[in-house]
Amino acid sequence: MKITGIVMASAALALAAPFADAQPRRSSVQDVAIGSQVGWSAEANPQPVRYRFGDIDVGVRPRVDPEFEDLIAPVVTLEVPGRPPLVLEGADTRPSYEHKIGVGRFDRTGTRFLYLQSFTGGAHCCNAIQVALIPAQGPVSLVDLGAWDGGPEEEMPEDEDGDGIVDFVQRDNRFLYAFSSYAGSFAPPQILNIVDGEVVDVSDRPPFRRFFLEAMADGREGCRDGFERNGACAGYVAAAARAGRFDEAWRFMLSHYERSSTWGTEDACRVGVDNPDACPADQRVSFSGYPDALRYYLTEWGYLPAS
Repeated sequence: MKITGIVMASAALALAAPFADAQPRRSSVQDVAIGSQVGWSAEANPQPVRYRFGDIDVGVRPRVDPEFEDLIAPVVTLEVPGRPPLVLEGADTRPSYEHKIGVGRFDRTGTRFLYLQSFTGGAHCCNAIQVALIPAQGPVSLVDLGAWDGGPEEEMPEDEDGDGIVDFVQRDNRFLYAFSSYAGSFAPPQILNIVDGEVVDVSDRPPFRRFFLEAMADGREGCRDGFERNGACAGYVAAAARAGRFDEAWRFMLSHYERSSTWGTEDACRVGVDNPDACPADQRVSFSGYPDALRYYLTEWGYLPAS
């Protein structure tokens, strides 16, 4: 299953006047180890800075939004010997918000990757991630990994299953607000690979089962005793499906879900429409209650096989 992300920006209040007249100039170079990342904010770096990851140079400068001068984005220039430079632009954010930039080893062929994380700010959002792939030979390419709930990760992604390719471990944001408010939601892990320039969901691979067993333990407590239990129950059952323990979790959910809640049980549409009222009659799906809706979405989202 291919994943598509949308980078979102938030409104901000800080003033960007110190950056309005900033001009690119020669800057000192900071050496950073491969496999590490640095934090960058416009507030701390009003002038261009440069980082060196081995033979890879990364320049960063602030760019003031032409429409909203209180928002500033990092402009990242990736330079590799013998290749044309690649320019990435992070999210427009408040000057104090930190972005993270790192370089790591992507696979066993000698490919490396630049990892740019931008915290967009806003309620419950978002870490916008871009990945630049740097092969041993040939052009550098850019992949948008999407925007994910929360802020930048402190650690660089690693090969979690030993197949020689970096795995990007996130949370399945489709579960946020699906059956409860944000506070009551529980999003199970979602593991992504980049294959031939495309972002692919590989969460169902057996080596990742440990992530879902851990998520089951967290989600089960919320399903039993949590705030707005249906949100936690949904993530718990989804994690259990990935871990091969769906039947057990389904029985537990049936004993603990909130029968009075109708959140997420509205009619669904099998085809994408901007307005639910525009759904063709033969594509409309109605639910008898929460368990019926939950099973439908778990199937639609690839956690259960289609019947």
